[in-house]
Amino acid sequence: MDIITTLEKYKTLGDYFAPDYERDKDVLNEFKYSNAKLSEQHVKYLVDLLENSDDIYDKYFVADLLYLYDNFDVDLFEPLVRIAIYHKDPSFNRIFIRPCINTFGYTMVADKLISKYNNGSDSELEGIKRLLYWIRPEETNDSVEKFRSLFTD
Repeated sequence: MDIITTLEKYKTLGDYFAPDYERDKDVLNEFKYSNAKLSEQHVKYLVDLLENSDDIYDKYFVADLLYLYDNFDVDLFEPLVRIAIYHKDPSFNRIFIRPCINTFGYTMVADKLISKYNNGSDSELEGIKRLLYWIRPEETNDSVEKFRSLFTD
């Protein structure tokens, strides 16, 4: 199944955030089965959805799909973090940040959030604060501690 058909079926079926709740989403699993690794064209398409689509369900599709991949291209990292920051619902901003944590680790995510915190607008700072709850690794390190300390000192 191609990625555009997968997106269309995903949006028709609904049941967003299924991977986040450890429920199977057959249409996403079918795509993953046919595409064990995301191609360069897939990555470009997904980045385009994240950066240019006005439909939040397109963005949910990207996040839900990436839950199924242990690794994905770093080109998706920045747009996912940006959407996580700007997503107003603190219960669901995690769907954009968790795939980043799973693939790139807490350190890289915390370092990016620290950088954005130090150079961000007021709305970005509020969004970063909403993400604090989701940056709680089992093992801490300097980056994560520095990130958390931005809000506890």
